[in-house]
Amino acid sequence: MQAFKKLLGQSALYGISSILGRLLNYFLTPLHTDAEVFAKEEYGVISVVYAYLAFATIIYSFGMETAFFKFTSSQAGKDRSTYRQAMTLLVVLGLIISSLLMLFAADIATYLGIPDHRSIIHWIAAILFIDAFLAIPYARLRLENKALKFVFAKLFGIIIIFFLNFFFLKFAPAWQHSSNEILSRLGTAVVGLDLGVGFVFLANLIGSLASFLVLLNYLKDFNFYWNGEEVKKMLSYAYPIVIMGLAGISIETFDKILIKDWLPDNFYPHMNSLEATAVYSAAYKLSVLMALAIQAFRYAGEPFFFKIASDPDSPKTFAGILKYFTYSCILILMGVSFYADFIASFFIRSEALRQGLFIVPILLLAKLFFGMYNHVSIWFKLSGKTRYGAYFTLAGAAVSLVLNLILIPIIGYPAAAIAALVGYLLMLALAYAYGQKHYPIPYPMKNLALHIFGSSMLVAIHYFIPWWSNYMAWGVGMMVLLAYAYIIYADFKKAD
Repeated sequence: MQAFKKLLGQSALYGISSILGRLLNYFLTPLHTDAEVFAKEEYGVISVVYAYLAFATIIYSFGMETAFFKFTSSQAGKDRSTYRQAMTLLVVLGLIISSLLMLFAADIATYLGIPDHRSIIHWIAAILFIDAFLAIPYARLRLENKALKFVFAKLFGIIIIFFLNFFFLKFAPAWQHSSNEILSRLGTAVVGLDLGVGFVFLANLIGSLASFLVLLNYLKDFNFYWNGEEVKKMLSYAYPIVIMGLAGISIETFDKILIKDWLPDNFYPHMNSLEATAVYSAAYKLSVLMALAIQAFRYAGEPFFFKIASDPDSPKTFAGILKYFTYSCILILMGVSFYADFIASFFIRSEALRQGLFIVPILLLAKLFFGMYNHVSIWFKLSGKTRYGAYFTLAGAAVSLVLNLILIPIIGYPAAAIAALVGYLLMLALAYAYGQKHYPIPYPMKNLALHIFGSSMLVAIHYFIPWWSNYMAWGVGMMVLLAYAYIIYADFKKAD
């Protein structure tokens, strides 16, 4: 399992920025859910806008990261031209879309329910363009194993966003009443901007600009390059990835939009549909640890898989990596589920927003299936048959959408978690079944299914048993986690 150890090390290096970044964003949840900062409706607006932002990010990046890895690995000596071509495509696309967003900013702001904040749409257009522009430089850093540069650039922008959120939303309002004249004037000036939720997006824009400045020297060797034949090949490879990304992100984010628009306002006697969206979004935050593991794995895994694809033993390596990746995700599933109440008490300040924690295990299991799908789907990226990815994710998104539309009016926001679970499971099943026909890999699926089922039953038992006290429940949970960690360790040593 030397390959897995190498990948694990790379995941730690290339994923650290994603992990710490998401954790910092996690720490913003208490701020954004503080009733003194934003009302539930305002937090709901932030959730909905970021849901749309996730869709736009897929369009802006247009699958060029994966295309960059594919064509640099298959066209030795042409990595610089591939880099310039991918960058040129994203710059042209980004300029077109951002110009349209700014042109129709007033209409978009009205649709999103923030008609007095059209400036937010301008900032979002700039954020999306900058982040898309930096996507290929980040991919190049990963390919060239320049981990420290990658981590620093990512974290610098994220830390700026983190501190600006607190500056705009917490420190500046408090400084208005400071006895220090300079602080008082600064606080009054910031609060006087009266941006409300707009402060969140302004902070994001400044953070994106900060990352751009860090990578400025690294971008000096970029110049516009256009090769018609190369463009045609890259777009042919990438467009199914765009469809795949949009369909996949729809499962992850469209649920929040559907709860807002599809849940009857009188469904819950104590909250309207936008408040229900906020409750669901707060619970969704606790699935972030699973998302962190998946993101770290993706950062390290994608270039790694393309590099070893020609190795005759690569199928066996892929199978072993999936096994230990899944085991790790199962640990996260049980750990977060066992201690959901405890974790939420730190990061979700509003008690009203903690009422949806019972759906956290479902969301975690859904993320686990998505992580497995990301790994199993590598076969069509390596073979160039990316259209299959579009088929699988469209099927998963369609099932998820139908379940949301049917179940949200019947059972409320828990329907969104169930729909995501079913959608991701379907994608995993399809990718595995077709992959065994086109690119056979000896994945230990029966073994993994038993582990997932067993851990899910343990979580269910933990939730439904009437414990004498939280301490007893936490103690038993810790023993289960330690026992499972030992099982993973023993299996790993045996394989090694």
